[in-house]
Amino acid sequence: MRKFVALLMIAPALMTPVAALAYDTGPDESQESEHIIGPSNVEEMNVPQMSEPISVENIRISNLTPADHFVNATTPLVLALGLGSLGLVIYTLIRSSENADKD
Repeated sequence: MRKFVALLMIAPALMTPVAALAYDTGPDESQESEHIIGPSNVEEMNVPQMSEPISVENIRISNLTPADHFVNATTPLVLALGLGSLGLVIYTLIRSSENADKD
């Protein structure tokens, strides 16, 4: 019985895709990124610019939305919580069956 329960606790961890646990740290080198220079306003008055110029090196465009970044960041947490909850349910069922056997 204990071997069966141990197998039940280990099976979900073995079936979990490893790729889902990968954390996306940002745009990869393989993704295409473009540098875009923002539009400039031309005024008739010669007022000096009070802001810093846009740094073109910091601008990245990718196909990932903020929701995609959120899902990539929280997937390992959700999987860990799900496996922990499943483990607690199995542990509780085992403990209750051991207590029922003693009666």
